[in-house]
Amino acid sequence: MFKRSMTAAAILGFSLFSSNALAGYKFERNIKEIQIYSDRIRINIDRPTYGSCKENDTWWGWSTSDPASDKWLSLVLSAEAQKKPIIVYDVQGSCAGFSDAIGLEAIFMKSV
Repeated sequence: MFKRSMTAAAILGFSLFSSNALAGYKFERNIKEIQIYSDRIRINIDRPTYGSCKENDTWWGWSTSDPASDKWLSLVLSAEAQKKPIIVYDVQGSCAGFSDAIGLEAIFMKSV
């Protein structure tokens, strides 16, 4: 598992905060697949992000024990149902996180 410091924006993942207000790396993508495991949730997005994370470059995820987990899952399911793009966000700008996914720091639904 990975450690991260949670800001209010990262905990909420949506709400009153703009995705432009956060420093870090963000990518607007469409959801291809959602996988829910007992310890983590992974989303497969339609295009690579960093380009250097090998097979993980289209997989982003978070721990189910994360304080924002339920909110993020609700947002992802809503975006997928509405066919709206999401913005995945990572403070570190690296492939870190899980062995099979980049660790998510925040997520936003793109209004179209």
